[in-house]
Amino acid sequence: MGKNMEIEQDVDSNSSHQKAVLSSAVVIAGPSSLDLATNISKAMGVSLIRPELRVFSDGESKIRIKEELKNKACIVVQSAYPPQVDRHILQTLMLLKKCVDDSAKNIVVVVPYMAYARQDNAFLEGEVVTTELIANMYEIFGARNMVTVDIHSLRALSYFEERMHSINVSAVPLLADYAKSKFGMKMNNSVTISPDEGGFNRAQSFARHLDNNVICMKKTRDRSTGEVNVDYSSSLHKDRIRGQDIVIIDDIVSTGNTIIKTAEILKSDGCKGIIVMCSHALMTEESAKQIKAAGVDKIVTTNSVPKSTAIGAFVETIDLSPLIAPAISKIIAW
Repeated sequence: MGKNMEIEQDVDSNSSHQKAVLSSAVVIAGPSSLDLATNISKAMGVSLIRPELRVFSDGESKIRIKEELKNKACIVVQSAYPPQVDRHILQTLMLLKKCVDDSAKNIVVVVPYMAYARQDNAFLEGEVVTTELIANMYEIFGARNMVTVDIHSLRALSYFEERMHSINVSAVPLLADYAKSKFGMKMNNSVTISPDEGGFNRAQSFARHLDNNVICMKKTRDRSTGEVNVDYSSSLHKDRIRGQDIVIIDDIVSTGNTIIKTAEILKSDGCKGIIVMCSHALMTEESAKQIKAAGVDKIVTTNSVPKSTAIGAFVETIDLSPLIAPAISKIIAW
């Protein structure tokens, strides 16, 4: 009886603490992520601040936040996607500086798509490790916590982990649940494909949710020219494709070259439909057309990057706020 009362008191105390913390929290919607920031604020039940933005004819940005941020837990939400990657990063730094200048008590930077994460190493002599630079800048401008979604590599994540409390949220469960509910994918009629060996663990995780088989392709890239070649990692995989529905899972789809070459191989070997699922869709209208022409039926992605209306129904988006909001709540109540 006494122990149960202690447990109940602890639960009540934790609940009261979380409510008190959330009451001082605000979500600041970066210009690149207005809709997602709005959804996160609703999911958390906290206030939303939409900064005033002015972009001048010379390309410079000016940001103004009229609200007082003193003693607030500030949650800055801003993805850094193309074509204005560097502008989005600079705007993030502006928002962080405002939080520091106003003496915010806690600052969380939420970067659903982390640009430059593929530049996590000096692959050629003289290259700059840009991911490390960005982590340094976020730290210098006051970020003490960071949330991102399916960052490209653990090495890229490590630069942030060395400098601040960092959470890398996986969109794989969200994508897998969507595949099951929308497309009815299951073990007896589908195969999960990783387009390269680097994404094999992601594909395995996705396949476990669907309870289907997984095949890994082998991708090579010329570091100087950027040319990509794709083939089966084993000749035995070829026979497992015929007559199967395919879901290709990847973290990022940009030019679509890897997806196109993978889809062409799969189609030539007799697969049925092909669905591409990814955390971040960076492709243009033209690259989306090329992916569709290669035999892909649909791309399903998240709203880490807003979908261009020109791309149309070929690309479907899933809201990330149910994944991101709990991660933020965990950080600010920590």
